[in-house]
Amino acid sequence: MDTALSIVQKIPRKFYLPSALFILGLILFGYGLIVMFSGNNPSNSRDSVISVTPPAQVVKQSSIKIDIEGGVMHPGLYEMNSGSRIQDALVLRQ
Repeated sequence: MDTALSIVQKIPRKFYLPSALFILGLILFGYGLIVMFSGNNPSNSRDSVISVTPPAQVVKQSSIKIDIEGGVMHPGLYEMNSGSRIQDALVLRQ
């Protein structure tokens, strides 16, 4: 029976890093399975507290301000409807 050192010596040197990463991945995967199925999951306990916060009120803006600069004829700050797109502003202000 070969020892672990002789087995490692038979592996070409270029496979050391991929082999080590593969073994590390297996260890982490196994650890994740153990933690997941251990039964000590705090979400399953009856003592957990759930706090509910009311949703934030959404303030709808009826208009937005767009600053157009660069290669347009009339650069500046323009006010558009909130549903408008940037292309609408560019076409409207050229």
